[in-house]
Amino acid sequence: MNNDYESIEDLSKQFSDNVAANQKRLNQIRSNQFLDMANADGIINVKQVIEKRHDFTYREQSQLEILSNEMNDLVLNQIKIFEEDTAFKQKELLQKKILLEELGKEYSKQLSYISELSNSKSDLPLTPLIVHMDMLLQNQDLSEKQKNHLIIARQNILSGLNLQ
Repeated sequence: MNNDYESIEDLSKQFSDNVAANQKRLNQIRSNQFLDMANADGIINVKQVIEKRHDFTYREQSQLEILSNEMNDLVLNQIKIFEEDTAFKQKELLQKKILLEELGKEYSKQLSYISELSNSKSDLPLTPLIVHMDMLLQNQDLSEKQKNHLIIARQNILSGLNLQ
């Protein structure tokens, strides 16, 4: 979120710098042309000054309009990117939540079946092994290869018990 505000702040600064630089160039051009309009006696052609002023005002408005349109486009693009990122993250979180709920249901179903099975057969030696494997699978320090090995071993045990 901070990066978005910083990028908008940078865009705003660039916009301000462009406006200031254009204004300086415009003022320089105006002063040079004003000096060019004076003849050798120092008399200024007022009609020519008025025409140039109208021309410069039109150009200045056009430049400001172009700059403001560019700034608006940049800001809108940044907002669109932010909204798309937020929507994607929310969908991803929702999918993870649904997956975790399904895994929780399946895990509960398997544990309840194992507990029923252990109640009916008072001495089931595989129950502690399955519980231990589940605890190991929740360990974050395992490599992907180790996790895959535990998953396969657990599936083999459960298929032997007809739990899967």
